[in-house]
Amino acid sequence: MFVVLLSGCKKENDNHESIDLANTRWAIYDSKEIPLSQDKNSRLPIILFGENDFRITTDCNGINGLIKISNKELLFKDYQSTLMHCKGKGEMEIYLMQNLRNISSYKYSEGILYLYIGKKMMGSFKRIENI
Repeated sequence: MFVVLLSGCKKENDNHESIDLANTRWAIYDSKEIPLSQDKNSRLPIILFGENDFRITTDCNGINGLIKISNKELLFKDYQSTLMHCKGKGEMEIYLMQNLRNISSYKYSEGILYLYIGKKMMGSFKRIENI
């Protein structure tokens, strides 16, 4: 008989709690996909969801556009970025500009918002209070 014990393995929570994303703000929590700021104290990118639109603050430019949210689907569309040049920065914004259109779904569980491209998690975000 062969028995495998798994200890210390953290499985992503499969529960999906209901949440109204309108008028909420989210700071990056974890991502192996999004290039993050070199500033270790940075919470960027930050996503602000409006009723039908969104705004993202990166380490250089801002991205804004329209969103469609229904059930577990989340679609970013018709978005654009400001065009400031920030020496040594911009990877985060380039990644987001290329990949926002590919986000197809989200899950909310235990205070964390998970964004998915297909079945692959793009990143997780923790809610922050409006300032």
